[in-house]
Amino acid sequence: KDYQNSLILDIENKMSQIKNSDIDKIKKQKNSLEKIEKEMSIYINEVYQDLVEDLDRSLKSLLNENLNSYFRKTKQDINQSEGSETETWNEEYTVDKGSGFLFWRDLTGNRYETKTRTKSETYTTARAGFVRNSLEELTDSIEMTIDMSVKKYLKEWRKSVFKEIITNLREKVDDEKLDVSIISRTIRKVVNSVELPDISYTGTFPDNLKRSGTLTGGDAETFLSEATNYVSDMKNRVKTDIKVYLNSLVSNLNQIDIGSNIFENYRKEIKDLEYNIANKELMLERYNNILKELNENKKV
Repeated sequence: KDYQNSLILDIENKMSQIKNSDIDKIKKQKNSLEKIEKEMSIYINEVYQDLVEDLDRSLKSLLNENLNSYFRKTKQDINQSEGSETETWNEEYTVDKGSGFLFWRDLTGNRYETKTRTKSETYTTARAGFVRNSLEELTDSIEMTIDMSVKKYLKEWRKSVFKEIITNLREKVDDEKLDVSIISRTIRKVVNSVELPDISYTGTFPDNLKRSGTLTGGDAETFLSEATNYVSDMKNRVKTDIKVYLNSLVSNLNQIDIGSNIFENYRKEIKDLEYNIANKELMLERYNNILKELNENKKV
């Protein structure tokens, strides 16, 4: 429905443009475009490069901060899952009555005396199910946090790219020479074309940590040690992955020659607009039919 609504809005804008645009003004814009394209392309690219550098620094800080909170919580969960139990039992033992009891020993024939003492042993326990849930939640949260944080940040970043480029263009070029609405659509199209790298931790959870119930003694100590090592290893891996992920994202962004792309798309938009104005009635009828079909589908 959102896509359908955006199509309707786009077509309505095109129809308004066809109705209100002047062919002579369009031709002037084409001539102006050729004069300013080279200089403005370089300028736009410089503005864009600064924004990409800001994105790299800000995203790195944001992701590390968010993910560190997950690692701190998981370590706390591991510590909280560790406990101890003390087992107590009675034990009988014998003692030598000694030489002072020789007379008694001679009468009874028994030199040794049996006594009872209480013994105890304390050992480590671990709530394995609790730790496992925390570790699995950590693993899932890392992937989700990276994905959602990047998408949320990029959404705002795209707006800032659009705003900065439009603002800087308008400072350098009169609105009479460039159609801001066409430039706006072009910038959005270029910036939205950037593909995000993939990052996944599916299937990385080790079998030795898939335990449940309360573990005791050596089993508990081994399990807690392995859980702690997993968190430490995962933290190091995620730091590396974030670096690789952001390098890939920044590389994808830097591959865009946004200045050339903007003016290339602008030329195409101007050409299309020229055709639409030259064939005004035909195009308005065509767009009206598309609008009618889209609005009918909305009711379904």
